[in-house]
Amino acid sequence: SPTRIRTMADKTFKAHVLRADSQEELLAKLTSLKQELQKLRVEKVTGGSATKLAQINLVNKRIARVLTVYNQARRAALREETAGDKHIPKALRGKYTRKIRQALKGDEILVTAPSADGKAKKKIARTTAKQYAKNVNFPARNYALRPRA
Repeated sequence: SPTRIRTMADKTFKAHVLRADSQEELLAKLTSLKQELQKLRVEKVTGGSATKLAQINLVNKRIARVLTVYNQARRAALREETAGDKHIPKALRGKYTRKIRQALKGDEILVTAPSADGKAKKKIARTTAKQYAKNVNFPARNYALRPRA
């Protein structure tokens, strides 16, 4: 495998160095990297040298690194801004899966009913307080249909 020569540009794109930059500087670096990537892709189509083609991967990694630092800084600023608020912004909430997100949390109610022997309570459903009130106040309607003659 060919030995890679580390340049000064490699050191300026380390995450700890990028964290010292402001968000405007990060966005400026991002646009310049995207322009560089575009030029490299044009050279790839026109048959550029192997060293230029090898730089595409390097530029992609630099773009990813800049975006990671930028997004971390943005989320940290949002976290500070909304500290102590009642609701957490959607950008800071965990993605998880749809099933986990929609699962009932601390405000859930375990609806129970007496069992046939009258001693134990049978678990019917887990529901939110709002849905429980709707179910109690507006029960499902049962319609009796007349048999046809």
